[in-house]
This record gives sequence, C-alpha cells and structure tokens, in this order.
Amino acid sequence: MDKSCFLQAKFDELTDSFDENDAISVENANTVMHSCFLDFLNAGFDVNQIVKMLSPRDVWDNYSLLTSHGVKINLPRYLARNDFDIDFVEKNWDKFVERGISIDALAEYCYSSIRSDHEAEELLKKGVSFENVLKLSEEAIEYLSDSPKQLAELFAILHEHGLSSEAINKILESHINGVILNSIIQEETDLWSKIGVNTSDYEELWLDWFGEDYIDDLDNLPMSIDANKLIKPLPLMRLLSSISCFFLDYIAYFVYSGGNVDEIKKKFGDISQLNNSEEIEALLDLLIYDPRSFDIEDVIAKVDFSKLTKEAKEFYAWDEEDEDEIKLVLDERIIEAIKKS
Repeated sequence: MDKSCFLQAKFDELTDSFDENDAISVENANTVMHSCFLDFLNAGFDVNQIVKMLSPRDVWDNYSLLTSHGVKINLPRYLARNDFDIDFVEKNWDKFVERGISIDALAEYCYSSIRSDHEAEELLKKGVSFENVLKLSEEAIEYLSDSPKQLAELFAILHEHGLSSEAINKILESHINGVILNSIIQEETDLWSKIGVNTSDYEELWLDWFGEDYIDDLDNLPMSIDANKLIKPLPLMRLLSSISCFFLDYIAYFVYSGGNVDEIKKKFGDISQLNNSEEIEALLDLLIYDPRSFDIEDVIAKVDFSKLTKEAKEFYAWDEEDEDEIKLVLDERIIEAIKKS
C-alpha cells in the first residue's frame, strides 16, 4: 500500500471512529492528529474535519497554517467550551483580539468579577467597554464593602470613565453598611468627596445608626457632625437615658464641646407637658446652668413641681441653714414653688 492510500485509510478510520461527544474518542483523535495532521493537510484531506479532530491548543498553534488552507476557525466556540485556561488567554490577549475575539468577550471569559480598582483600570486600558467593566465590578462592590477605602478607589476609576456621582450614590444606597458609612462621615479618604459622595447626604443615616454611641463621647465626634446635630433628633427622655452623668454636668460638657444651649432648651418643648420627675429635674438643671433659658414666672405657672420625687425636692429646694448641702444657683422663686408643691 503506497503512502497516500495508507494516509487515506488512516484518516477514514480516524474520522469514522471520532465522536466529539465522547471524551475518550476526542482524546485519542487529538493524540493521533498532533503527529499526523500535517501529513493529512498536505495530502489534501478535508481541512474542516482535520480541525474538528485537532486539540484546541494545536488549532491555536497552527492557526495561520490552517486558515491559509481556507478553513474558518470558530474561536468563540472554543471559548464557550472553556477549551483554553484563563492564564493562556490573558497571556495571548492581543493575539485573540487579532484573531477576531472581541475584547468584551475576553473580559467575560477571564474575569467572572473584578476585585480591585487595579483590575478595573487594567481592563479599561485594554479597551474593555465601560459598561462591561461596571457589570464585572458588581461583585467587587459587595466584596469590598468592609474595605471602604478600596471601594472608593474602585468608584474613582469608574467615575473617571463615566460613572456619575448620582449613580455611585444610588449603588451605595443598596450596599451601605456601618463600615462604609463611618468611612464617608469620617472622611477616611478625600476620594469620597471627589466622586460626589458628600458627608451631608449621609449624616441623617449616621446619626440614626451611631449617634447615641457618641452622646457621652462628644470629644470623638466625626468632624462633620457637631454636638448640636448629634442631639437634635433625640427627644428629651431619650437624651436623658443616653447620658451617664448628671444632666447639669452634661449641659456644661455639651456647651464646652461646641454645642449651643438653645439646642438643649428645644428638648423641653411645651414645659406644661413635662410629666415626670426626671424631665422636671432636667429643666431645673438647665435653669441652674442658664437662668435666662426660660421665663421664671412662666415656669412657675406651667410646671407641676408636685411630680418631683421627695429626693429631688430635697435636693433642689435646699435649706439655706443646711451647711452640708451645696447651694445651687436656682432662682428663689423656683425654690419656693418647689417647697409649696
């Protein structure tokens, strides 16, 4: 049997036994074709059948030779079957693009998600569309939720390439957690303001989540939150229950920390509605600190001092003859009204 007949017989046998759905058949064909495909190609056998039985790597390595014989190689089909490992595709990125694979298709093949601003920037430099990079960044936004500085860096790259500040804030709304919120309010990085994430837009949420933790710790308030903003949302009883010192001492601490005593005054609202000893005691403390905070006659007319506990009455309506008591600077008319109650 001459060589051409031998090759024909061998090729026919290989073709007849080839089953692309059978892994063993495919592996056997790949092995034979690796050493014989040039002989088959030069003999003029069916190029499409040759390509079908070649391993993906042999097709890649002999791409130019095969296409010069008129065969159209469907590289997207190989990618769809995951025939190339990711490292190989990344290494030959430019060659894949040259051979007709879209940049976005390569990005989707190599990256199930983006985990950092560096990866996002690298893909954008490679020409991956902004829309695709944004899509691939969705998992990173969740992944970086406990690393807000890195999250801000990722947003900065996306912002630079077209992601609006409005869109960034909308994304943050659905991913916000305490770590991110503190980073924004404490201005951990100036990137937040550069990408349009402003502390003022998140102050109300921060106060709701963390405000009460700082009632007794005014010295450590974030720069963007002052003492007035901190206590503004709190009703009087909630404020009183959040402090660990006498209210008179707290008023002094509050004012020393930049607070305005008028913000304390607002907590009392309609003083005729003060309905327990603790609230009335707080009012008396405020009158000791700032006697001008309320009109004395108005206080006497509206406040029911009988609601004070016995201990509170003894404390505030001190007896001038009792030298052991600290004399509080409280208007004598108030003291008299307490005694009469």
